[in-house]
Amino acid sequence: MRLAEAPSPSQPADDTATLDTATLEKGSRAAQFGDYELLRQIGRGGMGVVYEARQTSLNRIVALKMILGGDVASLSAARRFQVEAEAAAKLNHPNIVAIHEFGERDGLPFFSMQRIEGADLAREKAALALPSLDLTTGNKSTTKTATRQAQVRIARLVATLARALHYAHGQGIIHCDLKPSNILIDRSGEPHLTDFGIAHFLGREGLLTKSDVIGTPRYMSPEQADGRRGDLTAATDIYGLGVILYELLTGQPLFLAATPNETLRQVMEQEPAVPHDSNPVVHRDLSIICLRCLEKNARHRYASAAELADDLERWIRHEPILARRASLPERLVRWCQRKPAIAALAASVALLLTTVAIGSAVFAWNLSEKEKQREAAMRVTKAALGFMQAELNRKLDELWEHPGTSSITITSEERAVLMGNDPQSPSAYPGKELLHLKFGVYTFQTPSVMAKKFSPLLSALEASAADRLGRPVRIDSTIYRSYTNGHAGLLSGEVDFMRLGPASYVLMKQKRDGVSLLVAEENPIQCKIFTRANSGIETLKELKGKRFAFGDPESTFGTILAKAALWRAGIRARDLSTNSHFPSHDKVAEAVLSNGTNRHDAGSANLVVLGPNVKVLHGFTNIILRMPYVARDGIDPAVAQALKDVLLAPHSPSVLTNLDPKLTGFREVSDQEYDSLREEMKEASQFDDLENQKAPERER
Repeated sequence: MRLAEAPSPSQPADDTATLDTATLEKGSRAAQFGDYELLRQIGRGGMGVVYEARQTSLNRIVALKMILGGDVASLSAARRFQVEAEAAAKLNHPNIVAIHEFGERDGLPFFSMQRIEGADLAREKAALALPSLDLTTGNKSTTKTATRQAQVRIARLVATLARALHYAHGQGIIHCDLKPSNILIDRSGEPHLTDFGIAHFLGREGLLTKSDVIGTPRYMSPEQADGRRGDLTAATDIYGLGVILYELLTGQPLFLAATPNETLRQVMEQEPAVPHDSNPVVHRDLSIICLRCLEKNARHRYASAAELADDLERWIRHEPILARRASLPERLVRWCQRKPAIAALAASVALLLTTVAIGSAVFAWNLSEKEKQREAAMRVTKAALGFMQAELNRKLDELWEHPGTSSITITSEERAVLMGNDPQSPSAYPGKELLHLKFGVYTFQTPSVMAKKFSPLLSALEASAADRLGRPVRIDSTIYRSYTNGHAGLLSGEVDFMRLGPASYVLMKQKRDGVSLLVAEENPIQCKIFTRANSGIETLKELKGKRFAFGDPESTFGTILAKAALWRAGIRARDLSTNSHFPSHDKVAEAVLSNGTNRHDAGSANLVVLGPNVKVLHGFTNIILRMPYVARDGIDPAVAQALKDVLLAPHSPSVLTNLDPKLTGFREVSDQEYDSLREEMKEASQFDDLENQKAPERER
């Protein structure tokens, strides 16, 4: 296999030139080349040089390309020059640079082509690329509108290129060398494809040998990197567009190692990073479209460049895209296919350990061949699941580190992996349509902990709901970073049912009356206003002039009831030296109990996250509230009833205690149970009201 990087006119080259370019320097008389007056050099690479020229017979400005080195040019360079001229001459598309004339003068091949006024994408990439997050402050470097517009501009540019490529593919030509330097951007912002020097002609042997690995390694498709020129199809160019889309969305190269060969290895073996993870402002649907282009297996990419363009244009119009991210089982299978040596090793080790554990070589010898194969497959799957489990945990906790990420969805299959189980297909009800539901919850602890808390309950709900409805059920879960994100998800129908705080339920009910209660957790919520045991603070009234840590602005006990209690104690917002909000109960506890410079004097949080070294200042004994589970407006009544029934049914103690160590079950609940909270919310609103006349004389 031979590696040769395909040159582009913008790349540096040696000092060999076809003509004496000194005559083309500023102030010199232009050189003549047949019918062309050479005005200036505008591009130069390892294979050729490009001049801006005037075709004297037609008095038009063109770009003239010729091979460097004249009659000593390599056979490979001559072949590529011929391929480029032949390919481009067959194409007539507004976004493909047109060939005017192909010929030879004094033994020197040349062709003239359309002159595009502008610059190539390599030079324009920095200006076109999507801005990223300022991770030091958590603030976006552009407004939401500007970020959307930047992504639309990128999507439209790639869609235009995809349409041009689809036309070329229809003429039997695969470009095979898509990269920013081979895309010219004219002064109106329109892209134009150029440099078909290593193009592949479908249906016939190419001029390049099958063993050639020619191109720019970081933009090659896996099949190109592996030297399989016979496998080149439209999917090869779709991959190249995916790399360009990735770079424009993230501002980073997809793969780039210290050496070309190492880059090729990454292209063939390494999974691409999710664009949304590399740059959190990237829209998730654009991220999915990009990943679809970058599938290792060409069959898993878009079936045509037109389909890619269609999906990008759907996203631009705010319509649902057709692409979906590969499920965890699919990714697991593909991992094993790409890593047969590791998979085989894992199977061998697993079989060896099994044999030692059994302690009997005779028993192992008597196992049937089918049983051995099944055992090996199970061990391989377990090993791969271990890799996936670690990766999934890492991804979940990255949510907590990047404020720009509003939510993360864990599929039913991924949840199985988190629990250490092999994801299974829903086969219990053959011929019945799969019911796909989404459950929502806030992050009151780290996302990986949240996922593990709710996994046993959701798996139990899947099985029980399927039995009641007589059809397979899969429940994905969406973990929201904030109450506001969760509310938006429920109101928009992004999730079908959700565990809400009591105050959140009241607020949702005000906005959308169709939101309905399913059940509530049996055990009342236990929260306290607390301080450090050695703080010297004994009552709420002593918090005047102190620093107080609230929870999320819409947290029931962390904020709303805490404000009501402080107001009744005669304290308003202006009486506190610091009035801070934290995203979760554990962060509130950390703010009060830590020894850092940002330590607060008191806060309000759930007992679950409070340690022994706290002093309780207020116990909320005046109100009893339970955590509700609600269904979105418009959910199928039969589905809502099934969810309610299975939640009310007895559950394994391990399922309940995994969710909350004190949880004993679920109970029916009515809207009237939250009327007392509505009154508390009215009082809490006065805590921030600087115009209120006075606080009550006593604390209730």
